[in-house]
Amino acid sequence: MRKSFLMVVLGVVYAFGGDLSWAKNYDEAKKQALSQGKLVMVVLTQEGCDMCEYMKSVVFKNPDVMMVVESRFVPVEIDISKGKAPFKAYGTPTIYFANGKGEKVGRQIVGAAKPEVFTETIKKIQR
Repeated sequence: MRKSFLMVVLGVVYAFGGDLSWAKNYDEAKKQALSQGKLVMVVLTQEGCDMCEYMKSVVFKNPDVMMVVESRFVPVEIDISKGKAPFKAYGTPTIYFANGKGEKVGRQIVGAAKPEVFTETIKKIQR
């Protein structure tokens, strides 16, 4: 009951213009993941990437995506053209999942996806 109430509240917040709570950097994301019992969602992007912009402006703004991400992950964006990434980019966006120790969990996602497909894919990521 308590969990379903929280999901309804989060859904209402996201439906009215909420935004994901992005960690400032990878180290902060790992610390938050450890303390909150979540995984880190590492989004590798670069300037000029149309699919990265689609993910940021459409997919990560979708209420269903936001609800799943906020409940299970600590998201962090790393622009590979501005700094060193903890994982290899196979193109952008490339999305990895890691535990609070920085160990990869599951498979990476390469490229963009529609919100419904992305939601179903990240629901399958195991802790």
